[in-house]
Amino acid sequence: MSGKPLAVEPAAVEPSAVEPAGIEQTGGSAPGRSAWLSRPLLILFGWLCVALGFVGIFLPLLPTTPFILLALWCFARSSQRFHDWLYHHPRFGTLARNWRNYGVVPFRAKLLSVAMMSLSLGIMIHNEVDWRIVVVVGAVLVVVASWLVSRPSRPPGGESLL
Repeated sequence: MSGKPLAVEPAAVEPSAVEPAGIEQTGGSAPGRSAWLSRPLLILFGWLCVALGFVGIFLPLLPTTPFILLALWCFARSSQRFHDWLYHHPRFGTLARNWRNYGVVPFRAKLLSVAMMSLSLGIMIHNEVDWRIVVVVGAVLVVVASWLVSRPSRPPGGESLL
């Protein structure tokens, strides 16, 4: 013996044995049946978010940005084609690119998000939820709102969005 540890090579596994045919592996998900089942659900949820983002353009209390970012997240894990379409979309793509490149959250989205967080906390207080729960939820909302407000509202040298 030479004193070197023995290296054991892992057995080669063919991709067809792990994943159903025709389904591409998506980023970060475990191979096998769960990835195969989650892809259509992510696509469906992504399109639901796109629809809600579109409606948010016209309804003042429904923010567009979070839904578009959530749709991009879903499409990034399920469909490169839909992700690329949304990322390069003339209206929604700007929101996505400004978030990715500069961490931008439009002022309107910040305002609506903080308003909804405040309303949620107010409803909890009004409904006489246990004070300990209100304190914990309130603390989490303050942290999230502080982070959100600290994000830039426009890209460097750019105009305000929405």
